[in-house]
Amino acid sequence: DLDHRAGFVHIEGGYTFPHAWKPRGVLQFDYASGDRSPTDGENNRFDTLFGARRWEFGPTGIFGAISRSNVITPGLRLFAQPRRDVEIMAAHRAFFLASETDAYVAGGVRDPGGGSGDHVGDLTEVRVRWHAASGSWMLEFGAAYLAAGAFLERAPNANASGNGDTTYAYVQSVFSF
Repeated sequence: DLDHRAGFVHIEGGYTFPHAWKPRGVLQFDYASGDRSPTDGENNRFDTLFGARRWEFGPTGIFGAISRSNVITPGLRLFAQPRRDVEIMAAHRAFFLASETDAYVAGGVRDPGGGSGDHVGDLTEVRVRWHAASGSWMLEFGAAYLAAGAFLERAPNANASGNGDTTYAYVQSVFSF
């Protein structure tokens, strides 16, 4: 029987520049609480039961390097449309633990003593979308790179979990009819 007190905040603001390519910059910030102490009779870790994380935490649900639990993550996204049928996006997010004694949930890594620091890593992503057949076919190419931070390098079970720098690339196609 644990009391559950947790929270989540998402803040985002952007600006589209008056240019033919429609460049847009977006600043993002997410905070999802982590458990302060495993022995205090209270669970403080925010946990999302449902919902896609594509728009905020990387390319797809399959990759899933960041989850909405025990996280502080400021970020920057840049968008451009160099042609009517092509969209480009680049993003960067620094990723920190909200509670150093709680787990990096997506990777299953934890330092109960909190001595490994809070910087999990930095996620960089690029994506290109090509609308090949005027609204009926879209082809997307993307890649993401998670550079491991001090927490993933020092946490007691980090090596056992296989965490470290990760590169992910994908191609997807959407047909609309």
